[in-house]
Amino acid sequence: MRMLDDYLELGVVAMARAAEDGWFSGHYGAALLAGYFMSRDYELPEHVKEGIERTCESFRLLKPAWFVPLEKEEKADPTLPEAVIAGLGENVKRLRTSGHGLALGVLALRALRERPDLIQPRIVTGLVTLLKATTEDRPNRYWGISDYGMVTEDDISGIPSYQTPAAMAKHTFAELQTVIPNRVIEGQRYFFE
Repeated sequence: MRMLDDYLELGVVAMARAAEDGWFSGHYGAALLAGYFMSRDYELPEHVKEGIERTCESFRLLKPAWFVPLEKEEKADPTLPEAVIAGLGENVKRLRTSGHGLALGVLALRALRERPDLIQPRIVTGLVTLLKATTEDRPNRYWGISDYGMVTEDDISGIPSYQTPAAMAKHTFAELQTVIPNRVIEGQRYFFE
Protein backbone atom coordinates (compact mmCIF):
# COMPACT_ATOMS: atom_id res chain seq x y z
CA MET A 1 0.00 0.00 0.00
CA ARG A 2 1.30 3.45 -0.93
CA MET A 3 1.23 6.55 1.25
CA LEU A 4 -0.86 8.13 -1.51
CA ASP A 5 -3.73 5.83 -0.55
CA ASP A 6 -4.08 7.64 2.81
CA TYR A 7 -3.98 11.14 1.37
CA LEU A 8 -7.72 11.52 0.80
CA GLU A 9 -8.54 11.24 4.50
CA LEU A 10 -5.41 13.03 5.71
CA GLY A 11 -5.90 15.86 3.23
CA VAL A 12 -9.49 16.64 4.13
CA VAL A 13 -8.74 16.39 7.86
CA ALA A 14 -5.79 18.77 7.48
CA MET A 15 -7.92 21.26 5.54
CA ALA A 16 -10.52 21.22 8.31
CA ARG A 17 -7.92 21.76 11.03
CA ALA A 18 -6.03 24.41 9.07
CA ALA A 19 -9.12 26.63 9.07
CA GLU A 20 -8.16 27.89 12.54
CA ASP A 21 -4.93 29.24 11.05
CA GLY A 22 -6.57 30.99 8.07
CA TRP A 23 -7.62 30.07 4.56
CA PHE A 24 -4.12 30.05 3.09
CA SER A 25 -3.20 27.12 5.33
CA GLY A 26 -5.78 25.03 3.50
CA HIS A 27 -3.08 24.49 0.88
CA TYR A 28 -1.40 21.87 3.09
CA GLY A 29 -4.33 19.45 3.03
CA ALA A 30 -5.29 20.41 -0.51
CA ALA A 31 -1.85 19.32 -1.69
CA LEU A 32 -2.49 15.82 -0.36
CA LEU A 33 -5.94 15.73 -1.96
CA ALA A 34 -4.53 16.86 -5.30
CA GLY A 35 -1.79 14.21 -5.06
CA TYR A 36 -4.35 11.54 -4.23
CA PHE A 37 -6.67 12.45 -7.10
CA MET A 38 -3.83 12.84 -9.62
CA SER A 39 -2.47 9.43 -8.72
CA ARG A 40 -5.85 7.77 -8.82
CA ASP A 41 -7.26 9.47 -11.91
CA TYR A 42 -4.22 9.19 -14.18
CA GLU A 43 -1.75 6.48 -15.03
CA LEU A 44 1.33 8.16 -13.66
CA PRO A 45 4.83 6.69 -13.89
CA GLU A 46 6.26 5.37 -10.66
CA HIS A 47 8.82 8.17 -10.35
CA VAL A 48 6.01 10.77 -10.54
CA LYS A 49 4.06 9.01 -7.77
CA GLU A 50 7.20 8.93 -5.67
CA GLY A 51 7.69 12.65 -6.29
CA ILE A 52 4.11 13.41 -5.23
CA GLU A 53 4.63 11.41 -2.05
CA ARG A 54 7.90 13.24 -1.25
CA THR A 55 6.23 16.61 -1.73
CA CYS A 56 3.19 15.67 0.34
CA GLU A 57 5.31 14.19 3.11
CA SER A 58 7.24 17.46 3.31
CA PHE A 59 3.92 19.25 3.96
CA ARG A 60 3.03 16.72 6.64
CA LEU A 61 6.36 17.36 8.37
CA LEU A 62 5.66 21.11 8.47
CA LYS A 63 2.29 20.75 10.26
CA PRO A 64 2.15 17.20 11.69
CA ALA A 65 -0.72 17.86 14.12
CA TRP A 66 -3.04 18.78 11.27
CA PHE A 67 -2.60 15.36 9.63
CA VAL A 68 -3.45 13.14 12.59
CA PRO A 69 -6.58 11.16 11.67
CA LEU A 70 -9.64 12.22 13.64
CA GLU A 71 -11.34 9.83 15.98
CA LYS A 72 -14.56 8.87 14.29
CA GLU A 73 -17.69 10.47 15.67
CA GLU A 74 -20.70 8.30 16.26
CA LYS A 75 -22.34 8.69 12.87
CA ALA A 76 -21.62 10.54 9.67
CA ASP A 77 -24.33 12.99 8.62
CA PRO A 78 -25.03 12.90 4.86
CA THR A 79 -26.78 16.31 5.01
CA LEU A 80 -23.65 18.15 6.16
CA PRO A 81 -22.06 18.63 2.70
CA GLU A 82 -24.86 21.12 2.00
CA ALA A 83 -22.96 23.54 4.27
CA VAL A 84 -19.82 23.07 2.16
CA ILE A 85 -21.87 23.62 -1.01
CA ALA A 86 -23.28 26.83 0.51
CA GLY A 87 -19.70 27.95 1.23
CA LEU A 88 -18.83 27.31 -2.40
CA GLY A 89 -21.89 29.33 -3.40
CA GLU A 90 -20.56 32.34 -1.53
CA ASN A 91 -17.24 31.96 -3.33
CA VAL A 92 -18.73 31.98 -6.82
CA LYS A 93 -20.71 35.17 -6.34
CA ARG A 94 -17.61 37.21 -7.17
CA LEU A 95 -13.84 36.85 -7.37
CA ARG A 96 -12.24 36.52 -3.95
CA THR A 97 -8.77 35.47 -2.87
CA SER A 98 -7.86 34.58 -6.45
CA GLY A 99 -10.46 31.82 -6.53
CA HIS A 100 -8.92 29.81 -3.69
CA GLY A 101 -12.27 29.20 -1.99
CA LEU A 102 -13.60 27.53 -5.08
CA ALA A 103 -10.51 25.39 -5.62
CA LEU A 104 -10.20 24.34 -1.97
CA GLY A 105 -13.92 23.73 -1.60
CA VAL A 106 -14.26 21.60 -4.71
CA LEU A 107 -11.35 19.40 -3.63
CA ALA A 108 -12.86 18.97 -0.16
CA LEU A 109 -16.33 18.25 -1.52
CA ARG A 110 -14.94 15.68 -3.92
CA ALA A 111 -13.17 13.96 -1.01
CA LEU A 112 -16.35 13.92 1.09
CA ARG A 113 -18.35 12.45 -1.78
CA GLU A 114 -15.82 9.64 -2.15
CA ARG A 115 -15.60 9.00 1.56
CA PRO A 116 -19.03 9.62 3.14
CA ASP A 117 -17.68 8.28 6.43
CA LEU A 118 -15.65 11.53 6.65
CA ILE A 119 -18.79 13.66 6.65
CA GLN A 120 -18.28 14.33 10.34
CA PRO A 121 -19.44 17.53 12.07
CA ARG A 122 -15.88 18.51 13.08
CA ILE A 123 -14.58 18.10 9.53
CA VAL A 124 -17.47 19.94 7.89
CA THR A 125 -17.34 22.75 10.47
CA GLY A 126 -13.63 23.23 9.73
CA LEU A 127 -14.22 23.22 5.97
CA VAL A 128 -17.04 25.74 6.26
CA THR A 129 -14.81 27.97 8.41
CA LEU A 130 -12.07 27.70 5.80
CA LEU A 131 -14.45 28.62 2.97
CA LYS A 132 -15.85 31.57 4.91
CA ALA A 133 -12.31 32.86 5.45
CA THR A 134 -11.70 32.79 1.69
CA THR A 135 -14.53 35.30 1.23
CA GLU A 136 -12.82 37.85 3.49
CA ASP A 137 -10.14 39.67 1.56
CA ARG A 138 -8.67 43.12 1.22
CA PRO A 139 -10.12 44.90 -1.81
CA ASN A 140 -6.71 46.19 -3.01
CA ARG A 141 -5.20 42.71 -3.16
CA TYR A 142 -4.04 43.36 -6.73
CA TRP A 143 -1.60 46.18 -7.40
CA GLY A 144 -3.15 49.07 -9.25
CA ILE A 145 -6.76 48.03 -8.54
CA SER A 146 -8.42 49.76 -5.59
CA ASP A 147 -11.27 47.19 -5.26
CA TYR A 148 -10.97 44.05 -7.36
CA GLY A 149 -14.49 43.02 -6.34
CA MET A 150 -15.82 45.84 -8.47
CA VAL A 151 -13.97 44.73 -11.63
CA THR A 152 -16.37 43.52 -14.30
CA GLU A 153 -15.80 41.43 -17.39
CA ASP A 154 -16.01 44.62 -19.45
CA ASP A 155 -13.03 46.03 -17.53
CA ILE A 156 -10.78 43.17 -18.61
CA SER A 157 -8.97 43.26 -21.90
CA GLY A 158 -6.21 41.40 -23.67
CA ILE A 159 -7.27 37.90 -22.64
CA PRO A 160 -8.21 35.81 -25.66
CA SER A 161 -11.15 33.46 -25.82
CA TYR A 162 -9.70 29.95 -25.52
CA GLN A 163 -10.98 27.14 -27.71
CA THR A 164 -8.96 24.35 -26.06
CA PRO A 165 -7.12 23.76 -22.78
CA ALA A 166 -3.90 23.52 -24.81
CA ALA A 167 -4.43 27.03 -26.18
CA MET A 168 -5.01 28.32 -22.66
CA ALA A 169 -1.86 26.58 -21.41
CA LYS A 170 0.19 27.99 -24.29
CA HIS A 171 -0.99 31.54 -23.51
CA THR A 172 -0.32 31.04 -19.79
CA PHE A 173 3.25 29.88 -20.39
CA ALA A 174 3.85 32.80 -22.76
CA GLU A 175 2.79 35.16 -19.96
CA LEU A 176 5.35 33.56 -17.64
CA GLN A 177 8.20 35.03 -19.66
CA THR A 178 8.00 38.11 -17.43
CA VAL A 179 8.50 37.44 -13.74
CA ILE A 180 8.27 40.27 -11.23
CA PRO A 181 9.29 39.44 -7.65
CA ASN A 182 6.73 39.83 -4.89
CA ARG A 183 7.12 43.09 -3.00
CA VAL A 184 5.69 45.49 -0.44
CA ILE A 185 4.44 48.75 -1.97
CA GLU A 186 3.10 51.51 0.29
CA GLY A 187 2.83 49.05 3.17
CA GLN A 188 0.88 46.40 1.24
CA ARG A 189 2.29 43.04 0.13
CA TYR A 190 1.64 42.14 -3.50
CA PHE A 191 2.25 38.77 -5.11
CA PHE A 192 3.49 39.19 -8.66
CA GLU A 193 5.07 35.75 -9.22
